[in-house]
Amino acid sequence: MNITVLLNPGRAAPYVMLDLSEHFNAMGHNSQLVKVGDLLSLESPPNTKEAFIELSRKVDALNPDVVIGYGAISLLHFKFQDGPLVNVFQTLKVPMAGIYYDSPFQKEVFPSVASMAFSDIYHMFVWDQYYVDELEKLGFKNSHYMPIAANTNRYRKIKEQAREASEFTSDVSFVGSWSPKRDLVLRRLLDFDLKIYGYGWEAASPGLRERFVKTADNITELPFIFNFSKVNVNVTMEQGVSSLNMRVFDVMACEGFLISDYKTDFEKLFDYEKEVVAYKHLDELPELVQYYLDHDDERREKARAARRRVLREHSYKKRAEFIINTLQKMGIGQG
Repeated sequence: MNITVLLNPGRAAPYVMLDLSEHFNAMGHNSQLVKVGDLLSLESPPNTKEAFIELSRKVDALNPDVVIGYGAISLLHFKFQDGPLVNVFQTLKVPMAGIYYDSPFQKEVFPSVASMAFSDIYHMFVWDQYYVDELEKLGFKNSHYMPIAANTNRYRKIKEQAREASEFTSDVSFVGSWSPKRDLVLRRLLDFDLKIYGYGWEAASPGLRERFVKTADNITELPFIFNFSKVNVNVTMEQGVSSLNMRVFDVMACEGFLISDYKTDFEKLFDYEKEVVAYKHLDELPELVQYYLDHDDERREKARAARRRVLREHSYKKRAEFIINTLQKMGIGQG
């Protein structure tokens, strides 16, 4: 299958698309990474028929069986002078797929998404079953539930002897951007050795601001945080209704120990008793943190079991296979 993976620099989740593209190629497909800006860099006068023909020739040269992008990036539009706004790939009858780890109903995204409601050639791979159900109610024909995963090469178990060289050791850590909800949760943990990494924590309440360390790089620093924090705390943003966010899979892939707010997907994707620790009420969180700080063996066994599950079922290799199998069942890339 010829796959064009569209990248929009500066937008969300570029690593997701790079990871998937790598696995598409490893499966024997031809996956090409193409920047949106390069595709739209045209010599013809803007918004003219000539420009659209030039753009169409660029697409033809790629010869894609499918175009895949994060969110609505694959919904590439072209505006004719005094004419309609058209979806380039729909017009050229090229199948499209969007990977959604954010709500497709965001006001910046949904106008483009809504234009594809009755399309036979647009596929949405959505991380939360709630949004899949809502899309189906609105008439979307090809919305598929696909949980987030982990890059199990990047997020991995780091040898214990590296601990001494790591600056990221702590009893409790949190990684993520500030929000009022997260502020409320983490206030309950001020009695612990808590370190916070992420964006926006200058807005945090007194006490939490002093626990902020730095933003932390996804590739070079997060694996150390997840490995060398005794307890990694996760607080899901509001748009995650039933789903698990990226941090869940990344921490577990590192064999880091995780305590998260409860989501129903924990029971769908994991052995809830053996692999997961989650709080259903905020009052439970400090007690859970203290318990697992005091019980090293239980903490480590849960972390080992969760890592085995992620390696077995929740890698981007598995997600790439799911995408290809789903598209091929729909007749895409079958020659």
